[in-house]
This record gives sequence, C-alpha cells and structure tokens, in this order.
Amino acid sequence: MRFAIMAVIILVFFGGLAFLGFTVYDFMLEALEPADPAATEPVPFQVEPGSSTSDVGAALAREGIVRDGVVFSLYARYRGYDGRLQAGWYALSPAMSPEEILQSLVEGEVADRTVTVPEGLKISQVIELLHTQGIGTEEALERALSDASLVEDWLPADYAGEDPLEGYLLPDTYRISWEAGPEEVVERMVREFDAFWTEERLARAEELDMTVHEVVTLASIIERETGAPGEREKVSGVFHNRLDIGMRLEACATVHYAIGRPGGTLTNADLETDSPYNTYRKEGLPPGPIASPGVASLRAALYPEEVPYYYFVAKDDGTHAFAETFAGHEANIQKYR
Repeated sequence: MRFAIMAVIILVFFGGLAFLGFTVYDFMLEALEPADPAATEPVPFQVEPGSSTSDVGAALAREGIVRDGVVFSLYARYRGYDGRLQAGWYALSPAMSPEEILQSLVEGEVADRTVTVPEGLKISQVIELLHTQGIGTEEALERALSDASLVEDWLPADYAGEDPLEGYLLPDTYRISWEAGPEEVVERMVREFDAFWTEERLARAEELDMTVHEVVTLASIIERETGAPGEREKVSGVFHNRLDIGMRLEACATVHYAIGRPGGTLTNADLETDSPYNTYRKEGLPPGPIASPGVASLRAALYPEEVPYYYFVAKDDGTHAFAETFAGHEANIQKYR
C-alpha cells in the first residue's frame, strides 16, 4: 500500500519533484484513509451516466464519503480504474476505504433501498409517503396511481371512483432499486396484491358470493376499524352478519373517508353526510375501498369468525366491546365512553 501511494505521488502527481515526496506521502496516506471510520449508516450515492473519474471523486468528497476527491481520482487512475466506474446508485459508507469504494463502483454493486408502506393508508397518503422518500414528484406519483389499467381485472365495470388503485396497493416493506420511478414502484405493489389472490382465495370469495373488489372494500373497512390483531376476524364477523341481513354497516371509518378527515370524533352532522361512502346512510358496502388493507385484514374479510354479534364499540385500550343486541351495545357505550 505504501509503495502504491509513493508510486502515485511520483508517477502521476508530482513527477520529478521527489524531494517533496515525504511531505506529500504523509498527506496521501491520510487522504486514502476512510473519511469516518466510526460511521455506521450507508450513504446513498449516485454515479451518473457519463461521469468521469474526477467527477465521481469530487462528488464523493462533497458527500463526505472520501477525504479528498482529487486524491481519490488519482488513485483510481493508478489502479487502472479510470473510465471503469459503473453508473447507478450505491450504498457507500464513510467507513469504507477508497480501495473498497472503488471495488464497489467498478464491480457495479448497485444498491437497493427499502420502502415501507404501512397498512391503512389512503392513496393521497401513499403519494405523500413515496414523495418524501424521493420516488418521483407528487404529479408523477398521481399519474402512476391513477392508471386504472393496472387493476382493470378487479374493478367492477361501472366503477366511477377517482382513485381506481385505492385498496389495491399491498402494504409491505419493498426492496427497490434507487433508479425505480413511480410507475415501477406502483406496478410492484399491484403485482404483490395480485399474488395474494391464489386460486384458493378466489374460490373462497366466490363461496362468500363476493367479488374481489367487494372483499377488498370490506377488508379496508376492517383495517381502519381495528388495529388489534386478535380482533380482525371478529370485526369481520360483525360486518358479515350485518351484510347478511341487509343491516347498514355504520362503520365510522367510512364516514371519515367520506368527509376527508382521517380521524377524530364524528358529529351528528358528519354522520348525515350525503356520500355513497357513508355507511350510516347507505346500505351495503361503499363503492370501493377506503384504504390499503394488509394481508391480515384481507384474510379476515375472507374468513370471518362466526360470532353472534351485530355491534361493537371502541374501548380506551384500542380494543372493542361486542354486543348481540342494540340494548347491549348502548350499555357498552355508557361503560366505555
């Protein structure tokens, strides 16, 4: 290593000024050390197509990944890597030596990144989340998320909603390339949704006399109504019981969706909102999903628990009290509210 550094000094940088070698030698030694040996988090770094070695060295220095961009580029030339750095996004660390960084760039060890989309988000919230993580502009995301062709096999023929992909983006943690744009990310999430629907699950939806769109709509309501893992099937059972006898669902989450407010206490005026999504006024399921349900809520919609209940009310701990009759429901309201 020391010989290589001295060779760089003598052959590339300083030519015949050998009498300065020992001073520069110390400088080069320091410049070729990791920029921050204690660093633990990788830094996303892009080598743009057509970048020269000098361009890359300067950019690495600006990001604090190497100590000196000029020394880095000179060392790259000495090692024979000039013109061999591959374009793409990388996860580089200031704790890496310039030699390790060069190896990664020459071998094209491009990095993926993780994007987590939690359960229960509306399309507008997904747009905001992806935008803050650098996946396109809000306008580009809106265009990608309005492409009804991605879910045309699932949507009813008379669907007239503004957000056709509402409910069809499967929440999960995704590993995607740094180059991935809005279209690629959205298509990936829809493909994962499609993969959920095995032949067995499609057959189960038919057994319930429900379309996939109806199952997803019900699952989205379950997702927004309870966050307690052990309750999803029970809440699903309540909603299935109501649907079976033509009783209104009266799900607060649908009213929140109708009025465009994600949470908070609903007023009597809110409950009277004239919207096809207001299940306090409209019978049956709303026209479409109100959020992106996760796998657990989709399963709960398909496999409800057989319960005698038709009512439930939220308790202080985030769970719910269930009742068979309206009188029992009113007693629970008095107890927990």
